[in-house]
Amino acid sequence: MSNKRFFRFSYYVPRPKNRPLRPHQLRDGDAFAQLSDVLYSKGYRYGGLLLNYPATDTSKTRKIDTSFFESSDILVLTTRPPLNLEEIDGRSPILRSHTSLEVKIFKVLKRHFKLCLRSWVKLSKSLARKLPEEFANRADIQFTHYSGASYSSLKSYDTVYREYRKYPNLTSLYYIFTGEIWQNGPRVLCAFGVGGTDSLIWSHLLRTKFHHEVKLDRPKFIMVEIKTGKIPEKADSLSFADNWETTILLNEYL
Repeated sequence: MSNKRFFRFSYYVPRPKNRPLRPHQLRDGDAFAQLSDVLYSKGYRYGGLLLNYPATDTSKTRKIDTSFFESSDILVLTTRPPLNLEEIDGRSPILRSHTSLEVKIFKVLKRHFKLCLRSWVKLSKSLARKLPEEFANRADIQFTHYSGASYSSLKSYDTVYREYRKYPNLTSLYYIFTGEIWQNGPRVLCAFGVGGTDSLIWSHLLRTKFHHEVKLDRPKFIMVEIKTGKIPEKADSLSFADNWETTILLNEYL
C-alpha cells in the first residue's frame, strides 16, 4: 500500500440558525471528489477527512494534533480559503476555524495573495509581475456578487487606474501546490474559483483537460481565465464545461 496520503481540509456551510453544525454539512465535497481521482492516479491514497469547525472564539487559536502528518502527505482544499479576516462580503460566508493547522496553511497561501475574498482577489506583487503584458490587469480583480462571479473590474499591480466594467461570463480560477508547511510536514493543494460552481468546474477540468498540469514534484501556481457558457437546466454531468474557452494566465513553479 502506498504511503503517500491525501486528506480533505474542509469548510462548513453557514450555521443554521439556532442549530449545531453536523459533520456532513461541508462545502465543495464534489469538487474534492473530482481532484481525488487525479491524486489516486498519481499513487496517493485517501487519508481521511479533517473536520474544520468554525471558531467559537476568534480571538484564540485552537491547537490540534498534527503529529500524524508526514512530509509525503497532501492537504486538499477545494474551497476558496478565507485568508483575509472574517468573511464579511458574502451571503454565504466561509468562517475560519482559527486552528493551529489553519494558521500554518494560511501562512503559506498568503505568500501568493494580497486579498482573497468572494468579491475581490489580488495577487502578490511577485506573481502579478509574472502575468503576460496583455493580462496585467488580471492582478487585481473584483467580481460580481450575485448571479455568478464574473469580472466587475480589473486593475494591474503597477497602476492606479481601475477599469470598472462588467465582463459577462469571464472569471478566474486558481491552483496552488505548496512545499512543506512546516519542516517534515504536509504540503497543500488548493484549487478554487470564487464561486462554488466555479470551484466545481475547475476541479472537473483539473481532472480532465488540465490533468497533465497537476504535478506534485515541487510548488506550483496556476491561474486560468475561463469564459463560461450556459449551464443546461438539469444537466446530467459536467461535460457541458468541457469546451468552454480557457486561457492559462500563469503557470509557474515557485
